[in-house]
Amino acid sequence: AAEAPTVLTASAHAGAAHAVDCNPNKAHQALTAAVDGLIKCWHADSGDLVRTLTHHAGWVTDLLYVPKARALFACSADGCVSIWTSKGENIGSERPGAGDHTGAGRAVMGPLSCLAHDARRNLLLAGGFGVVWAFALDVDTADRARDQRLQMLRLVGMLSDDHGRPPHADGPVRKIISTDSGKVFTVGSDRQIRVWDTLHKVSGDAAVAARRRKSGYGESPLECVSTVSNCHSGAISACTYDPDNNWIITGSFDRRVRVWASDSKQILQVGGFSDTLTGLCYVADTKMIWMCS
Repeated sequence: AAEAPTVLTASAHAGAAHAVDCNPNKAHQALTAAVDGLIKCWHADSGDLVRTLTHHAGWVTDLLYVPKARALFACSADGCVSIWTSKGENIGSERPGAGDHTGAGRAVMGPLSCLAHDARRNLLLAGGFGVVWAFALDVDTADRARDQRLQMLRLVGMLSDDHGRPPHADGPVRKIISTDSGKVFTVGSDRQIRVWDTLHKVSGDAAVAARRRKSGYGESPLECVSTVSNCHSGAISACTYDPDNNWIITGSFDRRVRVWASDSKQILQVGGFSDTLTGLCYVADTKMIWMCS
């Protein structure tokens, strides 16, 4: 029989909670973030509050712990990405559009909605309104051995098409998925799935590279290799990845779940929901897809 779940205090946040994550190196700790701009760390067994992290001026929209960096990253509606140690120390932040970063500083910053780590290229990807920003994780190995901390994020560009245009211009990026094979998938409220991979053509195409630089966003560190348009009749609201079959699974305001192969072909559709899909999760141990609406 399953044990009774731990219930956090009703006053956990002064507003709706939008994100949850955990530190895999400290599995007894859970992290939550909400519209009050706070990140809270909880003891997963007792439900006791361990610490509160304060940095953001807007609601915190996503949390991501990156084991390789031994750091927690958070993004917010205030347009800022913050970095935290496992002890709750703030060790830096980056705001896309602030300063001059390889041309990307000329871009207009806006609210951020989701995070993903591209382990193959050691990039932190942050989704915003139609935009996906790419940060290199710069680590000073000598200082890291002493402090065990990540030093900074370095904004290297924005994912864009051949003309330097943002990938999901008609709404917020809902989810970014980075796979072990090196592919990156992005989904947006514009009902599109975009597939990204290592640059192939750009290095040998001076005209394309020049257009991207002229766009003011810097060169895209990834190339869009395919696009699936009109995936649903409503905006995409949830997404997950099945690494066993290399499938992308999307849910929508149209109350349907659709499963897509890596070649962008639809292979399955699930209906019968009475409202918007709010969450999807693939559980590898049981090879089951969980859906909530």
